[in-house]
Amino acid sequence: MKGEHGEVIDFWTEVSTPLYGTERGQSVFAKRDIPKFTVLGAYAGVLHEDEASLRDAIRRQGSQRVLAYLFETGSSRRAVDASRFSNSLA
Repeated sequence: MKGEHGEVIDFWTEVSTPLYGTERGQSVFAKRDIPKFTVLGAYAGVLHEDEASLRDAIRRQGSQRVLAYLFETGSSRRAVDASRFSNSLA
């Protein structure tokens, strides 16, 4: 799948501005049903191991920027912050 992330993302999703909340900016919507466990690509960013790390990032960059690109992991305390990274899923 290396080098094909853009094609995979384009196949499964589209980016548009929702009619019901333009203040949020653009959002990603599925074009079709995505089967469970389908890998769309890597979500690269900073792994925050605890709330202190996340609070520090919010203090430095602002809550709107950090929270817009925050992806929670299966752990109740860990999250990936892609606010400073460019990747196909952020």
